[in-house]
Amino acid sequence: MPTANSIPRHPLLLASALLVVAASGCSSVPPAGPDVARAAAQIEQAQQAGAGEFAPVELKSASDNLRLAQTADAKGDDREATAFAVRAQLDGQLAESKARSQQAAKAAAAVEKGTQTLREETQRAIENNPPVTVAPTTPANPDRQVAP
Repeated sequence: MPTANSIPRHPLLLASALLVVAASGCSSVPPAGPDVARAAAQIEQAQQAGAGEFAPVELKSASDNLRLAQTADAKGDDREATAFAVRAQLDGQLAESKARSQQAAKAAAAVEKGTQTLREETQRAIENNPPVTVAPTTPANPDRQVAP
């Protein structure tokens, strides 16, 4: 049977438990470290793909967002660090894609130029050296015998 002292504590205990549950629910943001690491790896891939030359604006945006993510992560602000890391990763992907696209376009232009040069050289060769016509040959006379 509850005593007079235990009754007031029960609502207080319930309120405390609810507060702990609510507070733990608010702090359930996962650590930003893995997101920051993925963003850094993506930026490295973009650099290796030539983004410094072909997508410098996107690469700079990715690097800036990575720096902001690292700063927020160092301060323990996982929510902000994750947001900046995701932006950095997306900008890095865009920079890499843009760089690879530009490189492919550059390679296609080089192939087209080589093909055009080959056509021109072939045309010049035809104009300077007309085809030689060969008179048809007649088969040897099978009735005729050659003396040894």
